[in-house]
Amino acid sequence: MFMWRILFRSGFGRAVLAGLGWASIWLCVSPIQCAAADRLAISHVRIESSEVVVTVTVPPGVRKVTLESRTRLGAGTWVPRAVQRLVGLKAETVTFRLPKSAAIELLRVRGDENEPLPAEFYDGQRTFNGQVSQSANDAAALIYTDLGTRENVPTVGGGAETREVVESDIWKIKGNTLYFFNQYRGLQVIDISSPDAPRVTGTLSLPAAGEQMYLLDDQHVVLLARDCSVWGSSGESAALVVRIESGVPAVLARIPIEGSIAESRLVGSALYIASLMYKQVLVPPAPDPGGSGKVQQEQWEWGTEVSSVDLSNPAQPTVRDRLWFPGYGNVVSATDRYFFVVTQDQNNWWESLVQLIDIAAPDGTMKRLGMVRPGGRVPDKFKLNVAPHAEHGEVLSVICEAASTPEGRRASVLKTYSLGDPAAPKELGMIEVGHGESLFATRFDGARVYIVTYQRIDPLWVVDLSDPTKPVLSGQLHVPGWSTYIHPLGNRLVTIGIDDQSGWKVAVSLFDVGDAQKPSLLSKVTLGESGSWSEANLDEKAFAVLPEAGLILVPYGEWASGGYATQVQLIDLGNDTLAKRGVIAHQMQPRRATAYGDRILSVSGKELMVVDAGDRDRPSVTATLVLSWTVERLLLTNGWLIEAEAGSEWPGPVVPVLRVAAAAAPDVVLSQAALGEGQRLVGMTIRDGVLFVLQAASSSILFVSDASTDDSPEIKPNVTLTAFSLAGLPELKLLAKTKATVETATGFGNFKPLWPKPGVLVWASSGGMGPWLGEVLRVGRPVVGIIADWWWWPRWGYGGGLLLAFDTNNAESEGRMDFLSAVDLSNKGQYWNFSEAFEAAPLIYVSHRSSSFVPKNPGEKIPINNSGLIIAIGPEPGFWETKDYLDVVDFTDPKNPTARTPVEIPSQLRGIGANGAVLYTVGYHYDANGSTDWTEWIDALAYDGVNASLVASMKLPSEWPHPVLVSRDAVFIGRPGSNSTAGTLETWALGTDIGGAGKFDQKCIVKLETRAQEMAIYGQLLAVSSGDRISVWDADDIANLRQAGSEKLSGCIWVDLANGDASAEEGLWLPLREYGVFNVPTRVGP
Repeated sequence: MFMWRILFRSGFGRAVLAGLGWASIWLCVSPIQCAAADRLAISHVRIESSEVVVTVTVPPGVRKVTLESRTRLGAGTWVPRAVQRLVGLKAETVTFRLPKSAAIELLRVRGDENEPLPAEFYDGQRTFNGQVSQSANDAAALIYTDLGTRENVPTVGGGAETREVVESDIWKIKGNTLYFFNQYRGLQVIDISSPDAPRVTGTLSLPAAGEQMYLLDDQHVVLLARDCSVWGSSGESAALVVRIESGVPAVLARIPIEGSIAESRLVGSALYIASLMYKQVLVPPAPDPGGSGKVQQEQWEWGTEVSSVDLSNPAQPTVRDRLWFPGYGNVVSATDRYFFVVTQDQNNWWESLVQLIDIAAPDGTMKRLGMVRPGGRVPDKFKLNVAPHAEHGEVLSVICEAASTPEGRRASVLKTYSLGDPAAPKELGMIEVGHGESLFATRFDGARVYIVTYQRIDPLWVVDLSDPTKPVLSGQLHVPGWSTYIHPLGNRLVTIGIDDQSGWKVAVSLFDVGDAQKPSLLSKVTLGESGSWSEANLDEKAFAVLPEAGLILVPYGEWASGGYATQVQLIDLGNDTLAKRGVIAHQMQPRRATAYGDRILSVSGKELMVVDAGDRDRPSVTATLVLSWTVERLLLTNGWLIEAEAGSEWPGPVVPVLRVAAAAAPDVVLSQAALGEGQRLVGMTIRDGVLFVLQAASSSILFVSDASTDDSPEIKPNVTLTAFSLAGLPELKLLAKTKATVETATGFGNFKPLWPKPGVLVWASSGGMGPWLGEVLRVGRPVVGIIADWWWWPRWGYGGGLLLAFDTNNAESEGRMDFLSAVDLSNKGQYWNFSEAFEAAPLIYVSHRSSSFVPKNPGEKIPINNSGLIIAIGPEPGFWETKDYLDVVDFTDPKNPTARTPVEIPSQLRGIGANGAVLYTVGYHYDANGSTDWTEWIDALAYDGVNASLVASMKLPSEWPHPVLVSRDAVFIGRPGSNSTAGTLETWALGTDIGGAGKFDQKCIVKLETRAQEMAIYGQLLAVSSGDRISVWDADDIANLRQAGSEKLSGCIWVDLANGDASAEEGLWLPLREYGVFNVPTRVGP
């Protein structure tokens, strides 16, 4: 390639463009040589009407001529305005026509002997049909639319030795050890031998997998890890037997459980698990309705499978039986003889069926028994009870909410059944209460049952079950609100529920039921100022009633006058009174609390707090053990993980935090640094041993304006860049910090780091749905203006399109960084749907979407998929057409970056190749009427600085998902397989040689067990998310993809591939937000 530069100064500015004449000169400069005027040169410039006509003489050998311009010397850079291609065999003269503009104050011409792509690539289509709609807002809407523990049933042994019935819970305390099945991390073993100095001795990573845990003995724990799938055998839930050695947990055995685990019970050493799924089952043969004589023996069915596991030898657990019941069953109960599963009638989902299973065999062997149909919905385990009776033997009592009774109204119905023949239970008696009201808390206590219903007040019903054939209503009490759980204490009841007298508040009540005919309310306390809520209203295990200590502990949350509060309320429990005392404040919603010696232990998913409650009005925290933290981004460097918590406005102020951990122990924080309050962390990157962190204002920005002047409103600094040295890891050493005021910056979405020049760091925003910054209100005399709000403007403005440039050259040497410039491509909110940004130094590429109004003559048909529809919008008829456009910003002069004129492209930009000469877009194709068949295409275009010409198109699969990733000159496509789960991973490249030019060539295809959903590239490593599995592929040779690693996620977790990091030596690391981090070890090479 050779290049001559001839500089021409037009000498006109805005006034000249308005109609003044030219006063022009020309001169030639070149960093290589000064060309003679009879060779490559601008030979003539003239104005014709509204155009500037430029004539250029071109010598032989030049195949491409580019006319460039700029507004002035010393700032900004040259922008290509027009391109012409020649054969190059002889000298020629070419003419360019440009619209008059101040942007072409200075002109120069460039000649190229060769181009990065074949010449025919630049002959393709340059204009593309857009999406047509009635209004621009309609188009935008379419773009963003995507087509234990307390067991209620007493054990009944029938004269034999009884086995204990245990429910699961999220925590257990045994001796000096606390076992916590933390939803954010997994099983955490905590030494509390010194309560004021608790410590985590070991963690079994199992986040978001479930909350059912059983403690078998000091060394064995059972965890039920549920799967998110309910589709037949594709679900991979499991019962995990965990052995604890020296405080460190490790999986000893794994028992696969089909479907998604719903409920369970441990009876003696046998574990019974109810899981939900949708699968093919065998049904009794039936003649084919078509008369062919064939039989139908399989059908798909929603249902519940009960599995039994013998845990008498924890090291070798054995599955004994599996029983299938049609209909979902989220309610179970058990005695040491019976296991009850409540399922739904397939023909009437409001009506429950109570299935009976014989579990008398201690090894877990099960036998299907009978079923009872109570006539309504059985919502929870407290609606079932088995009790011995002298005359009728074992009696099953069931309480349900019937949608319709003989009286024609909803009611709560209690029925009793004899289990003399459990294969065919016999109804003995029934009673109805609470006509027209909803059923809430119930509790069986000996020969009594307490029932709470509610419509406008809370009736507490006391029913005598001494004669199961004739249940008798003994007494009732009407109080405001309703109870969700009842805890019997002899002739007292403690309940938790809701008080609805002034907002909905958590309420704890104490009742006297010594006289069943005259129950009375002794005391009641409500929690919160105007409204509150508690997990204890849904799960009684969170409600700690401690009669020996005279104490009740209730975790709850509320919006108080001081902001959002999450805490544990201490309540004194007396014989006749309740008294509200102090609270234990947590950073997030506490889950459980109990007394431990002279301390209270209170736990949330984030922290364990040890509290001295000697003064219950002022409980004092003696220790706080951090159990988890949020990881929203991470970077990997030489065996260290830098984990970033971006900061959230809810429930308190934004405070981003950086934490450093060894990759070998990612849950052990070795150092941390809190960043400035009020700005979210929106991007970070490492360059030459320095960590750069970007923060941006996370919500509205305060404008201040003086109404007496025309000055623009001032904005508080809302962007901060901080640099840390990584030389002394795990310690982070602050090097430099700089702040900037950027009017359009919001803290939503991601900012991608790009380096268009050495030492110049550009952050490009993408994604997010930032609020409009609003406009300043001027009211009479000088005033403070309005705060930018969260209201949606009746246009667009979805964030993105913001480029922030910083000079980092002196960050380490002088402790200084400088803010250079900000480029806002959004055109004051008229452009939206910005793509990820891509770099081909010194250029940055991004795309946006915008709508333009196309006027039509009255009566002319408008193409919006309805040939007879005529629309008038505003003063003239027409329609809105929405298209995608390429934005290219040149950072040759980073203080004055130059944005080129947007260029039309078929759809959103997904990547660039050939150092920016090839564009890849993905999206729908539209016909001349603005219609589409909703099939996505990947398109390749040749970009010459002025135009984007279509080179090749390839239709993507119609099935979803089909992720597409472009990296350098490689295209990766995830293609769904023919069945419901499998898929393939394909690599493609744009052919640029003779015979392959202008089309996509497939380079490699590999099979995936499940469909690819998302992809990301880290150097030579390609990460693929396929459901609950993450695989890593060595993509150094796209013609020979090799799997480098694969791991299954432990629970129902969404994985963020975009904000992770990877290396061939240390594997793939991904942030899991509240659930920590996830690692896929890799092996790269032969």
